[in-house]
Amino acid sequence: MSKSQGRVTLPAQAGYMKESLELLSRWGADAIRDCDGTELPPELKKTGAKIYSTYFVARGHNEFVKENMGECQQIYLMSKFQTARENKVAIPFMAGYFKEQIKPDYDHDPKKWWEVIDRTGGEVVDAKNWEVNKADETVVVHGAVPFHEYTVTFLAYVIWDPTQMYNHLTNNWGDVEHDIPFDVRKPKSRQFIHDYLDKWLAENEETDVVRFTTFFYHFTLVFNEEAREKYVDWFGYSASVSVEALEAFEEEKGYRLRPEDIVTAGYHNNPFICPTPKFRDFLDFQQKFVAQEAKKLVKKVQRAGKEAMMFLGDNWIGIEPYGKYFPQIGLDAVVGSVGGGTTLRMISEIPAVKYTEARFLPYFFPDTFREGNNPVVEAKSNWLAARRAILRKPVDRIGYGGYLSLAYKFPKFVSYVEKVADEFREIYENIAGQTPYTGLKVAVLNAWGRLRSWQAHMVAHAIPYKQTYTYAGVLEALSGSSVDVSFLSFDDILEEGIPSDVDVIINAGLRDTAFSGGAAWRDQKLLRLLREWIDQGGGFI
Repeated sequence: MSKSQGRVTLPAQAGYMKESLELLSRWGADAIRDCDGTELPPELKKTGAKIYSTYFVARGHNEFVKENMGECQQIYLMSKFQTARENKVAIPFMAGYFKEQIKPDYDHDPKKWWEVIDRTGGEVVDAKNWEVNKADETVVVHGAVPFHEYTVTFLAYVIWDPTQMYNHLTNNWGDVEHDIPFDVRKPKSRQFIHDYLDKWLAENEETDVVRFTTFFYHFTLVFNEEAREKYVDWFGYSASVSVEALEAFEEEKGYRLRPEDIVTAGYHNNPFICPTPKFRDFLDFQQKFVAQEAKKLVKKVQRAGKEAMMFLGDNWIGIEPYGKYFPQIGLDAVVGSVGGGTTLRMISEIPAVKYTEARFLPYFFPDTFREGNNPVVEAKSNWLAARRAILRKPVDRIGYGGYLSLAYKFPKFVSYVEKVADEFREIYENIAGQTPYTGLKVAVLNAWGRLRSWQAHMVAHAIPYKQTYTYAGVLEALSGSSVDVSFLSFDDILEEGIPSDVDVIINAGLRDTAFSGGAAWRDQKLLRLLREWIDQGGGFI
């Protein structure tokens, strides 16, 4: 039996009432939640536990979107590099993409919204020199230079939500219908989103917390023809584009974006690329719009007497919890998945919310909870990595997600989580609201600064990569160290100087990336300011 109660969220599941009640007691949970693919037992709603309800804003409503397929979400994608061997070359632009996820957009004139580039010569091919062949999904380029490489950047519809696709394939959901995402920028979709939330709130009076998962646009996650991940960028904005967005951007900013401004030769302006002024403009434009629209939904939830919580992931693009527009949304809480100390701090330090919650790993899915595997190994690793960061800046709650029926089959795992829950509550009760000792103030310097606090070097959420492992380790070490950590951009230093309370600056990243700085180091003013600061006793790593 748990020694203490509260601050834990349990993923419950219809058909497993007895098991749910047992774990509710053993883990000391005071809240229950559903998940993608599960429902709560009706009886469990009478236990007095706080009820979280997962809410999808822009997917899960195929009855609407099938009648309005022109309002599907869109994405800019790039073909493979195709070598011309003569003056005419056909580029199969859908090669390597999963046709159950991606559908080319022929509704909007490709001559206006697509782009063909001679990658060898670095020149855009005039639209009059190519045409689209819809039958075989190729773009045929005339007047090509033999043995130059060519690409097509094309606008496409996303016809299967990437997160539901992952869950669908991982859990073998069979004939469960594919969720088609729709775009809040489009008029019918915007109206539907508001009308449906009004209806849902009226029908779900027992819900205490609406867990938005998340809002409008998914991070860039594209699958290949074998339904495996082809490209992932947890910060990617490529799937937030649309004709409406591009036209509104041109009206607001005074110039038109090219497809290349989004796809950047296939790198999709990932956060390792030093952001251009145009891409920064696009980020600002999308963040402002997303905050405005999310605020309207949050207000509806709060007027209904419920709390509005956001899951930090999935359709979170444009939210940017450390950005200047985030406080305007007015969320009550943020919950996010924790992979270690860095992601724990990323969640626990989010400003302008009443409380934060960490969803620990492993997720209760069959890829981990299977015969012959020991989920305690991952659970222990996850907790130990997060605990040292909790001691510096705790989240207010913890929880898990997935199928409770799977986790219950592993009694050692259930017992270990019981121990974790008690330990977390003991830590929280002793340190919440306290300022920990700090021997130094460290500023992490990169192109992103505060906007991407505790988010440097991440590709897919909390998944290690050989090329970034060492750099990510810097943040992981800092997450539990007795130092005060802040985040500075090169622009911050140029515009405001180095804050007087900073003792050490760390600039860590591969050469010519946004995390080391690239061309930023050619600025003589930056060099002078840093050298002067070092000369006066500042530490630079």
